[in-house]
Amino acid sequence: MENGAVSDKEKLYNYLKEKINHLLKVLGTKPLNPDELDLESILSIDPIGIIAESFDQILEHLNETNEELITAKEEISAIFNSVGMGILVIDKSCTIHSFNHRLCEMLETDEKEIYNLNFAEIFPSEIQENYYNDFFHKESFKEFHNIPIKNKYFDLNIVPLKRQQGAVNSYIISFNDVTDKIHSELMFQQIYDNANDMIIGLDTEGVVRNLNNAARAILGCSDEELIGKKFSSILAGNYSGILPFELMEIISDSRVKNAEMKLIDKQGNEIYVDGSFFRGKLNSSQTGVLGILRDITDKKKVEEELEREREILSVTLRSINDGVITVNEYCQVIMINKTAEEMLAVSSSEAENVALEKILNFSEVNQLPLCRIGPKRYFTSREYDSNSRFCLTLKNKKGTDYKVDVFITPLIDRSSSIIGGVVVLKDITDYLRIQEELLNSSKMEALSIMARGIAHDYNNILTAIMSNVSLAKLKAESESVEKVLKNAENAVVNAKNLTMQLSTFAKEGVLAKEIVSLKEFLKSVCDFTLSGSSCYYNVHCTENVSYVEVDKSKLSQVINNLLVNAIQAMPGGGKIGIDCRNIDIGEDTALPLQRGRYVKISVTDEGKGIPESQQHKIFDPFFTTKEEGTGLGLATSYSIIKKHGGHIAVDSKVGEGTAFHIYLPAEKDGIDYKKEKASHHIQKHHKKVLLMDDNESVLESTSELLTELGADVDAVRSGEKAVEKFAEAFRKGEAYDLSILDITMPGGFGGKKVFKEITKIDPEAKCVISSGFTSDELIKNYKKYGFYSCLHKPYDLRELNMLLMNV
Repeated sequence: MENGAVSDKEKLYNYLKEKINHLLKVLGTKPLNPDELDLESILSIDPIGIIAESFDQILEHLNETNEELITAKEEISAIFNSVGMGILVIDKSCTIHSFNHRLCEMLETDEKEIYNLNFAEIFPSEIQENYYNDFFHKESFKEFHNIPIKNKYFDLNIVPLKRQQGAVNSYIISFNDVTDKIHSELMFQQIYDNANDMIIGLDTEGVVRNLNNAARAILGCSDEELIGKKFSSILAGNYSGILPFELMEIISDSRVKNAEMKLIDKQGNEIYVDGSFFRGKLNSSQTGVLGILRDITDKKKVEEELEREREILSVTLRSINDGVITVNEYCQVIMINKTAEEMLAVSSSEAENVALEKILNFSEVNQLPLCRIGPKRYFTSREYDSNSRFCLTLKNKKGTDYKVDVFITPLIDRSSSIIGGVVVLKDITDYLRIQEELLNSSKMEALSIMARGIAHDYNNILTAIMSNVSLAKLKAESESVEKVLKNAENAVVNAKNLTMQLSTFAKEGVLAKEIVSLKEFLKSVCDFTLSGSSCYYNVHCTENVSYVEVDKSKLSQVINNLLVNAIQAMPGGGKIGIDCRNIDIGEDTALPLQRGRYVKISVTDEGKGIPESQQHKIFDPFFTTKEEGTGLGLATSYSIIKKHGGHIAVDSKVGEGTAFHIYLPAEKDGIDYKKEKASHHIQKHHKKVLLMDDNESVLESTSELLTELGADVDAVRSGEKAVEKFAEAFRKGEAYDLSILDITMPGGFGGKKVFKEITKIDPEAKCVISSGFTSDELIKNYKKYGFYSCLHKPYDLRELNMLLMNV
């Protein structure tokens, strides 16, 4: 019975609980928890009480649920209004249920106007026509891009809201404002299409995917001709195989690559471009490489032209013998030519950007005015004169001095603004030396005239003395007197050699060659040159050394120059050795001489020697190591020896001395010289001789000598008288066998003119030209002018004897 009662209670409990929970569910509240309605409560309270209590609980649950809903609504509203995009909720009939504040801002309207808007005003007709039925009937998620609404562009996302049973009763539409993006894309497209530079899009394989109008125009290609082709197909030369950079590297590292390259257009013309390549969008879905290529063909041509002009300028500046330095407005060196580098002993790299005053060191001034006040102030000041120049002594860092003329001119740009200056250094060291030499030359010319006069007059005196001594010897009755006269005759011969040395100072003419025995000749020159010096000499000639055919006065000048150099090399005195020997020159010789036999004359001193670095220069004109030297002695010597068909060389060691070697062609025998020496036998010659000279002593003494030799002599003191005498004798049939004519006569009627008149009378006339000056052209080449022979004053009895003997 008891168990049955329990079972009935449980049934009642379960029944009541089920009904209460059903009631709660109908009211929309949550069911009761088991601990809220236990068995005892249900059984101890009447059903009405239970229901009343349940309603209290229900009301309490309703209040709690409403509070949660309000809180949730506030949270949703806060989220709804705080999102960055506009949100609109509509139902299937397009009635607006709600929207956020952001949508009002986007559409630039207020909440009241939003509610008054209908679907057509918000969405353009094309969206309604194309998508309305689709997303309202299929109830699916939709996304639309770049939709124009009220002068703006939006991306729209439409999401359906479904009930618990799955039916859709409303939609949430999100608005994302992409107006700025669209404007940027439009702007980019305009820039892309209208840019002056070429823009080409490449994929990772280097294939052209797009190009702009500039690229089409410059390359002369359409899209069909270029898009889809390898970019390398339009690259020229060395660029055609590969690109000068990796495309994948640009895309992966977002690096910008710059490259200068050469393209080929449709016509095959080369186009120089300067390109920048970077990662960019080829389209909405593909990333690649965009290249901006600027046509620099004209710039390249200008650069090439500038480079060509720069090279021409550089070559021109290098070829200019003057030093040229260009400075900027701050007087800093921006360019220096080769001559200036040599003059200043600095390289262009050392001088570049250095202040001009630091590389220019003058003895006379600390600074040029250009350096002192700067180019702009100097060239606009009264101090500047475009015709002015500065004659200064330039000292370079090696210690070398240059006499320079400094010219300064402004450097002006196209707008006529002064942007610097140009300093020209004209080396006038040699010019001043030449001027000095010209002055010396004029002095030498005066000395030459004086020497000529002295030699002429002196030889006339010696001729008279020699003639009288010869006459005295013929009439001497004792050997002691003859010996004294012989000594006097030797003294006259020595005096004659002195006059020959004086002729060295006279004006040069052509070579008057004669056969010479070198030993006697060299001793004579040494005696003359070394007289009064602290040096002594030794002449050594090997046995049977050959004779040479030379101009004695010129060779004397050469030997004299070498002896003077030796004296100057040994200021404290010393020995000068002169060696003379035969030498045979073969084909394998290094000397600039033809095959054959030569006589080698070596002049050696014991001086300080010549540095090896200077030995190749010593025969150059004006090169000298002496403070007071002219640099002409060895140059003249070189010229004289070369004219003789020979060569002169130097061999020197510093601290040991110097040897000069002269090579002269050897004569095979010297017959003429031997014959001359052997013809000493005096005999009578029955010849008729006309003698013309302006010196009374010479006429008298020479007439007596000729008379002693058996000649019939007519002596005259003028050219007119000589012609008159010759004509008279020829007319009578008593023509002269020989006419001895002095080259110089008062009034200008000398030997040459007389000879011309005489040969008009008798073309076969034998005439001998006579002079006390041996360097005269007429004496040196008498045969060229038609003379039979010549006599060098002073002449003696033997010379006259040989002359008459050969007539």
